Amino acid sequence: MSDSDALSAIIRAIDRIAAGDPSVRLGPDEAAALGALGASFNAMAAAVESRMKEDERKIGDSARRLMEYQQMAFLGSLVAGMAHEINTQIGIGVTAASNLESIYRELEKKYSGAAMTKSDLENAIAQSEENARVLSINLQRSAEFVQTLKSVASDQATGEIRFFRVREYLETIFLSLRPQLKRTSHAIEIDCDETLEVETSPGLLSQIVTNLVMNSLVHGFSEGQSGTIRISAKIATGSLILCYSDNGKGIPPDSMPRLFEPFFTTKKGQGGTGLGLYLIRQELSRRGGAIACESRPGEGVLFTAMIPVKVK
Repeated sequence: MSDSDALSAIIRAIDRIAAGDPSVRLGPDEAAALGALGASFNAMAAAVESRMKEDERKIGDSARRLMEYQQMAFLGSLVAGMAHEINTQIGIGVTAASNLESIYRELEKKYSGAAMTKSDLENAIAQSEENARVLSINLQRSAEFVQTLKSVASDQATGEIRFFRVREYLETIFLSLRPQLKRTSHAIEIDCDETLEVETSPGLLSQIVTNLVMNSLVHGFSEGQSGTIRISAKIATGSLILCYSDNGKGIPPDSMPRLFEPFFTTKKGQGGTGLGLYLIRQELSRRGGAIACESRPGEGVLFTAMIPVKVK
């Protein structure tokens, strides 16, 4: 082999390494023709490959830590919102119970003094019925929120794979987001067959929907705007196809190429970490799925996620 051919071979090999293929090596004839240079190149290529593998491992570890951080941040926000909601309902329940006690004492006082009339009794019954109804409704709501908190938090923390009904779980996710949604007048629309049951990680579904909803609330809608959030789910080619859209402000064209980059956020200093969409894409990619976004300014957003699942 001529020196010219050997040099051409090493140039091609360098180009392949630059393109991201560190496994390339010079063949025996090429290395022999270049002598010490050929041996040095192969040693360098082996070192580059080893370093790239180590960097990939570190990036994987970092991504897992970021995922854990994002999950803890979500759980903290979820617990804070649910605690506020439950405290409000318990406060209403305590007031209703106090009213019942006052009604009872007033009625007892009139009865003991032989001053109770039929009208007094009827008013006491009506007021007691109303306060008992308020007390019952708020206790039921509190119990419902506690159960939702346990379910969603457990799924987020464990990443368990199990069968579940998609529409029912989507409704549970939106229930867990009620403390944030109740401050707005946005309409929520869910399009999903009630019988659709799949096997995958409900925590991943929760993570995707929660991040997208919070992005809509923080970035997508203007203050005081009444918008619509739509979500649909169906099975296609062995995957759960999740389509999420809002009719908000949309995403500026210069932000679209960076949308899934780590730490990219247009709300720096306002609580956004810029990790949500990045971690979602990383986790979906790890499972063989994908996520994409379409948006134009003034026309809202459309996210389409493909989640590999088993169908019951």
